[in-house]
Amino acid sequence: MKQGVKRLLSMALALVAIVASFVIFFNGIQPQYAALVEGQSKLASLERLAEDRQTAVTKVQDLISDYSGDNASQLKSSISLALPLGVDMSSALVQLVGLVNLSGLQLQTLSPEVKPAQVADRGQVIRPVGTVAYGLSVQGSYVNFKNFLEKLETNVMIFNVESISIKPVRQGVDLLNINMVISSYYQQS
Repeated sequence: MKQGVKRLLSMALALVAIVASFVIFFNGIQPQYAALVEGQSKLASLERLAEDRQTAVTKVQDLISDYSGDNASQLKSSISLALPLGVDMSSALVQLVGLVNLSGLQLQTLSPEVKPAQVADRGQVIRPVGTVAYGLSVQGSYVNFKNFLEKLETNVMIFNVESISIKPVRQGVDLLNINMVISSYYQQS
């Protein structure tokens, strides 16, 4: 065989080898690589999901341990202050009158009205919530009224201002007549 034919054959053989390697790469290796990358991403997302669930389970177990035993009675008493079991009108009246006095307002009238809770269904976990509406008439300056609302907002018992009516006592005097309806809440016992 001549030297030129040998070179031509070796070049053709090298070209066939290069083409064959490309065919093997694109038909065999690349799809398997894509499947490998997809499998690794699924594995990573499942590991992340397992870590998140384990964190959630740990938090729930911590909360259960925090609110069991001695802590349960403390939690129950704290919740009862904010949302009492049954109508606790005396505590709410004392708190409202105290807030009015602390704010520098003059109490004119205070009239409570109990609105009953809905009837609880058997097996219901959450107790129905009833309200007590307090019609409140006070007199004072705007600053004192603003202080009253700030104190009402941060009070232990949950209060909700339903309506407000403000009228000046006289023109040019910083003295206001304020009529409000404030609601407190209670759980049906």
